[in-house]
Amino acid sequence: MNTTLGTSRGTRARRRATLVGAVAGSSALLLTLLGAGPSQAAGSAGTIDIGHVDGLHVALNEDGDQLVLGSNVDEDEFLPGSSFEPGYYPGSEVNAATGTPQYDFTVPQANFNYEADTHPNTWVLPADEPSSFVDNPILYLGIAGTGEDLARHGTSGPDVAYGLFNSLSATDHITFNITLVSAPSGGTSQFPTPQTFDLGGSASEPIHHHFDWTFNKAGVYKFRVTASTDNAAVAASAPVTYQFTVED
Repeated sequence: MNTTLGTSRGTRARRRATLVGAVAGSSALLLTLLGAGPSQAAGSAGTIDIGHVDGLHVALNEDGDQLVLGSNVDEDEFLPGSSFEPGYYPGSEVNAATGTPQYDFTVPQANFNYEADTHPNTWVLPADEPSSFVDNPILYLGIAGTGEDLARHGTSGPDVAYGLFNSLSATDHITFNITLVSAPSGGTSQFPTPQTFDLGGSASEPIHHHFDWTFNKAGVYKFRVTASTDNAAVAASAPVTYQFTVED
């Protein structure tokens, strides 16, 4: 699988990627699960199904001694018609019915056969933003880490996602591990894991990256994600299980 690694945000209007901090040791993982459970309802806070969102997002806890995972929605014009406001959505706010965050993600039909040459008959969260994205948006989901404190939305959990530079430096590294834990019967998902980044991006966003993430069948997929760092003073995050509903 071809991916563009270590990308940063471009302009708000077009988002063409430019290279930033190094990415190391990434390998493509293809997983198949048989006989998984029935479809789950959307998150109680809603579902994100269109636009640019940093779905897997890392920050620090209030004490600066542990990584925390959530999602960051920072530009509401990239979520047309969505109820989601800009801000940080903690992964710690869990929907008891699904065991996932209060929000979830829907991969719409518009993402099907999106990269027909490289991923035929497949739903794709793409590595590269399409030139038509502003006028014809799809779900465009990536990994990011904040260099600044972010106000959160929700009803519980921390008031703020704290910037990574409160405890880490540009030479430290963060590794994301993604594990598929459930899928529709015969469902497969392909994505690079683990992914390791230095914090050499911008002061406000030291990590920002998109990669091809594929799904071969409609239905509900759940992924357990953790983030860790090579700085011994900062503990790894608690695992967060993100839910994706792929639409037929």
